[in-house]
Amino acid sequence: MNAIVGSESQGIDTETSKGLPIDVTPHPDPISSCDFCSKVVSRFSTTERNSDSIDLGSFSDAIDTECPHSKSLQNIIFKHHSGEHQCQTGKLVLETTFDGTAVWIRKYCPCKVGGSEFGTSATNHCHLVPLSSGPGGTGDTRPIDNRWIDMSVVRGWHDRCRRDHGADCDNYIVEGLGSYQPDWLIDTVQGCLSPYVPGQAPRRYLTLSYVWGRSSTFQALKNNMELLQTKGVLLSGPIARRISKTIRDAIEVTKALGETMLWVDSLCIVQDDDTIRDRAIQSMHKIYLSSALTIVAEHGETARQGIRGIKGVSKRRLHQQTRFDLADDIGKVLIFKRKEPQRVAINFPNHYHMRMWTYQEYLFSKRKLIFGSGPVTWICNKARWLEDEYSSPEDAHLEPEFQLPMAEVIKPRVPSLLDLGFILSQFSDRSITNVSDVSFAFAGIQSMLQDQKFSDGLLYGLPEVFFDIALIWVPSQVGVKRRRPITTSLGGEAGLLDKLPSWSWMGWQGSVEFLPDNEYESRGPRRAEAFGFTASVAEWFTLESPKSDVRRPIRAHWHKFRTASSDSLPDGWSRQNFSMTAWRSQRANIQLPPKSLREYTYSHFSEPRYFFWYPIPAPPHAATIEASKQTQYLYCKTTRAFLHQRPGRTRKTTLWDDTGVAVGIMVYGTSVEEKEEPRKLELVAIVKGWYTRTSVGTEMMRWAYNDKDLNWWKDQERQKLDCYFVLSIRWEEGVAYREAVGWVIAEDWDKYAEPVELILG
Repeated sequence: MNAIVGSESQGIDTETSKGLPIDVTPHPDPISSCDFCSKVVSRFSTTERNSDSIDLGSFSDAIDTECPHSKSLQNIIFKHHSGEHQCQTGKLVLETTFDGTAVWIRKYCPCKVGGSEFGTSATNHCHLVPLSSGPGGTGDTRPIDNRWIDMSVVRGWHDRCRRDHGADCDNYIVEGLGSYQPDWLIDTVQGCLSPYVPGQAPRRYLTLSYVWGRSSTFQALKNNMELLQTKGVLLSGPIARRISKTIRDAIEVTKALGETMLWVDSLCIVQDDDTIRDRAIQSMHKIYLSSALTIVAEHGETARQGIRGIKGVSKRRLHQQTRFDLADDIGKVLIFKRKEPQRVAINFPNHYHMRMWTYQEYLFSKRKLIFGSGPVTWICNKARWLEDEYSSPEDAHLEPEFQLPMAEVIKPRVPSLLDLGFILSQFSDRSITNVSDVSFAFAGIQSMLQDQKFSDGLLYGLPEVFFDIALIWVPSQVGVKRRRPITTSLGGEAGLLDKLPSWSWMGWQGSVEFLPDNEYESRGPRRAEAFGFTASVAEWFTLESPKSDVRRPIRAHWHKFRTASSDSLPDGWSRQNFSMTAWRSQRANIQLPPKSLREYTYSHFSEPRYFFWYPIPAPPHAATIEASKQTQYLYCKTTRAFLHQRPGRTRKTTLWDDTGVAVGIMVYGTSVEEKEEPRKLELVAIVKGWYTRTSVGTEMMRWAYNDKDLNWWKDQERQKLDCYFVLSIRWEEGVAYREAVGWVIAEDWDKYAEPVELILG
């Protein structure tokens, strides 16, 4: 029996003991003709928990045998705290997990590298698994074929979820959303496109999420739609051969699951009909939310890759389940398991999870069948099942990280920049082939957010209700830079219409975030600075081009709700007197309080975990709100000032006035520029608020536990400096473009400010 070994293993700890453990269990009665294998199997022969180690002898003796374990031992990976260590010396010890279901082999050797002793190295955890099919080993490990997927297991997941979970997995993401029917679906049995006829019964369908890549993909066009409705055209013949392998394989997976209808973007959207395409892009969230299941083709960089491992359909896969063979008379093997983050691909980066288009598809899918480089995985609201694990109905539970962000970010209907920021933290740093398509890749998310949270709409990913606050988004890491179109051949006004506004995060590549507003939300990330927004400084308009006469007002009216009477509350909100008890109960989630102590706090029925310092109307339940036209230029009348930046700026650098006094801070998306000359920056005021540096943890605990003495509160209020939040701009042909963001102390700003009319592009 040949050992099948892989490259994944983990170091168990960083011990560097030179000798064997003191407590070593004596050798039990033989279980096999092989002494080494008898010792290994004996560890699993009792139900009692036993933390004692078993001495397996020397490495050289263990491999000096004809037993199958010899080859496995020579090929298995041992790791220590800083990497792999492959030597064939030292002593071997078998150690056991606390629950007794898994073991690992630790090696003690005298090797030295760079003068340092390794001491110990270890394999990954492994379970004892019978060679015969079915459960019966230790733990939940299932032996799998490294070449071919057992589709009966996958079909079992599908049937079990449909039978046992039902509505729990149908409605958990966005409650109250009616079933959406795409215009076209692939009939996988008939092998052709099938139109939806208004009035007919809703059709159950699956969706495919995959990476197009730069490979040419056959697409539905106005001139081939009649042909694509011909029976069998997608299963064989010249058209079928031109369809991407991933799509052809997804058709077969759909049939293997006992389903009929499949939605795939390249074939179910008429790609050269702008009206149909734009409507589908705006409805992407509804298409995936209404789908019964999404087939996620996670592996591969193009649609030519296919879904590997489907016997009789696609090429064999390259998955490798690490096995450690034992003596033939035992009838069992050890199977090593990778760490959990390595086995479920959403936890680590690959090409699929680095693409913008796939983010919203994955986000909105209520059931996911994932074909990646690891074991096939099923994720729904009630369960997560993996191909290399046995599961039972009692296992129908899901760890919290797999329910995010939908459960905690999308469901609450309260308008919140923090919730939007959570989504952007996962989206904005992803890549896209055509940079001008960023707004399209976000369109489904934006439509959903408008229906669920921001009834006043969003403009290029910024909620209009918080528009001026949202303009002060900041880079959350180094390397945030302007996106540029692939071609720049267009000149004049046409060249400006690239759908990449500098004022929106969409116009920048890299990870971004919104500043937490401590005047509105009681929660937020713990950071070295705290912020609050208190007043608007301008009325904002959007326009289609710099020369447009038509200017649509932007509904940025958060400040009106901040100062409104609390006697009349928006629907869904309730009011409570501010109390230390309520504050103390949420101390794990809160940021700094607002600048001035409030009489009331407010709660919304959809978000019982947090309170707010003033209420903002939420969209009505299950609302569908017409999207605002996305126009990329802004106009306002505000103030500007010219301040100085010294040479050698860093990512966060100080602003100075003409007398050399520090008056503010600018934040850039790029790192240090040591050779940069002194610069005089043109800054424009966007919104007014306050800023302070703080040690959030210490101050919050002091505030939350002090019922009587509020003197420190007054001290904190004095440290919160009134300021203007500003943008650094440059002008091109009468249009200003954002370069950086910052804040300037209000008293100093007022000394230098002058009026300006601003067109921001």
